[in-house]
Amino acid sequence: MSESYTEAEKKLILGAIETVGLALIVVDSSLNLVLFNAAAERYFGIRGRKGAKHLNLTTSIPQLGSEINGIVWTEQIKKTVIGEARRIVAPRFMLKLASGEQNPFDIHACPIQDKNGVVIGAVIAFYDVRSQIELEEQLLLDAKAKSLSGLAAALAHEIRNPLNTISLTIQLLEEDTEKEPLDRDGLKENIGILHDSISRLNRIISDFLEFARPLHTKRKFLNINDTLARTLRLYKTEAEKKRLNVVLHTSDVPEVLVDDDQMVQVFSNLVKNAFEALDEGGTLEITTRTEGDNVVVDFKDNGKGISEEEMKKIFNLFYSSKKNGVGLGLPLVLRLLDANQGYITVHSKKGVGSVFSVHLPTKIAL
Repeated sequence: MSESYTEAEKKLILGAIETVGLALIVVDSSLNLVLFNAAAERYFGIRGRKGAKHLNLTTSIPQLGSEINGIVWTEQIKKTVIGEARRIVAPRFMLKLASGEQNPFDIHACPIQDKNGVVIGAVIAFYDVRSQIELEEQLLLDAKAKSLSGLAAALAHEIRNPLNTISLTIQLLEEDTEKEPLDRDGLKENIGILHDSISRLNRIISDFLEFARPLHTKRKFLNINDTLARTLRLYKTEAEKKRLNVVLHTSDVPEVLVDDDQMVQVFSNLVKNAFEALDEGGTLEITTRTEGDNVVVDFKDNGKGISEEEMKKIFNLFYSSKKNGVGLGLPLVLRLLDANQGYITVHSKKGVGSVFSVHLPTKIAL
């Protein structure tokens, strides 16, 4: 501990470290242990507190030096916390205890800087969240039961409309077949209505299944500019066909820890939304930038815009202002961003256009 502290101050700081309920470990820039508290000793079985500098984080807690989901925690501490002076958070990280049992922790690693701002080490805090998770799981079960009930009611409502149309059209077809002479034009029209209703029914069910299926998020560090460019290539032909202008402005943004496929789906849904809002000759402008602790991707269009009343509903299940819309695109965007610890904001003015902004954290949460 720095010589700038008095002995009384050192004792006070060490006393505070000992009394907190969470495990704390302080390492130097080479990840050698400088000190750790009794909770760290109890949880992980680390010994030799007086000679802590002879211990290393990797050997003391081997799982932190192992690859988990493509990420090595100790490498991220060196690169991000010590190398870039940025904080890292790892929620629900499973670690092996001294007893051999696996236990979930929220891990926070923060840089320690000297008076000149040079990073000289890191403090790592381990929050035991087992009890919290057990409570959350119980609450989640209750919420799922209510959610399933709500989803079933919404799905039944959406399915009922095309089913009613199908039922009514079949009655008209039965009447048409009894007419003399046979009304072929009427038959064709009603058969067309049947095809449209069945297609809509199929679309509702397919989109709902896509929305409701379990998410398997495989997060890795990537450059969001590359993901955007690949997504836009998928819509180049459609943009040309509709004579839409798509402009991409990228800046040098930090890498983010996200699922690449899920980000493509998020960006695809937002591009499709913008295309549907634009008239021929309209413009979709996409910009990447850094804002505080987030990388932000803005999707700005000069389309129809959204009224204040519509803004309250656009993320509701099955709400759509489009003629053939199902209303699951934006709720799916919310769900995917939540799985990647991101969020979305919307600014819009009727008759002027809209800006949908995707926010992805740069304070890494593994």
